[in-house]
Amino acid sequence: MLTIEQAGTRVTGSPGCAATRHFEAHDWVRIPGLLSAELLARVQAGMQVASFIPSAEQTGHGPVRRLLMAPDATAALLDLCFNDPVLFRAVEAITG
Repeated sequence: MLTIEQAGTRVTGSPGCAATRHFEAHDWVRIPGLLSAELLARVQAGMQVASFIPSAEQTGHGPVRRLLMAPDATAALLDLCFNDPVLFRAVEAITG
């Protein structure tokens, strides 16, 4: 199991196996409960009051429009949580 908590990423057991087989077959994998309940609640609350900035760019596949979350405490928290070497190693174990 792979869980991102405020204190860091927690890996229990092997993150690979079934997830790796699914990734190899479909080029994506879903990780239920990736964010701990506490972290998810904090992020959701922050996103409720966050500002979002429209962005558009032209790609080889046509125009792409996005909403980018403005820099704030919630965005910084997500940056810290998802830039964890433990998380990177777990993703590498799944994707090869």
